[in-house]
Amino acid sequence: MAGIEWQLRHLTKQSEEAYQMYIGRLESRIASRRAILERKLNQAKADKQTNDRQYTRLLDFQVADPKAYEAHHKGRLDHYKQLSYLAQESIDQSKEALNELNTALPNRKEFYELTRSKLLDLLHEDDIVVLNAICSEFVTNLRAGNDAVSVIKLNPPYDLMVDLDKVLIGRGDRT
Repeated sequence: MAGIEWQLRHLTKQSEEAYQMYIGRLESRIASRRAILERKLNQAKADKQTNDRQYTRLLDFQVADPKAYEAHHKGRLDHYKQLSYLAQESIDQSKEALNELNTALPNRKEFYELTRSKLLDLLHEDDIVVLNAICSEFVTNLRAGNDAVSVIKLNPPYDLMVDLDKVLIGRGDRT
């Protein structure tokens, strides 16, 4: 964690390319999620329509021939009513999730602040699952051996944000 922390502390460069790459990935994820939610919404609407039709058909049958309904379809009205209710819940959840996707994308300043807040989360988190999620967002390749980290490679776009001028290389300005 110390090696990853060191790398992330050097995410000081405000790179336009990094921001554009992040926004592109985010837009791609949103488009994919939107397509999935729209399919779920359409399926839920179709299910609700089918269940409502079945409910109406059985209700008409119950009114027309109560004895036959009791003999062959008793309890089916409640079944289709429940299925219709569940489909409506799915419709409502899908619509709510679609509305959440309509939130604005972060601007450059928000992107850099978001990156910093993830770093702070990493530094103060004890839950291994959350740490893993944060690290997998930032780090693409981590090799460790002999109790030391040999390579830490940051994921794009974060690799573009490392300010190389601030990373000490070699012996410095000495002659």
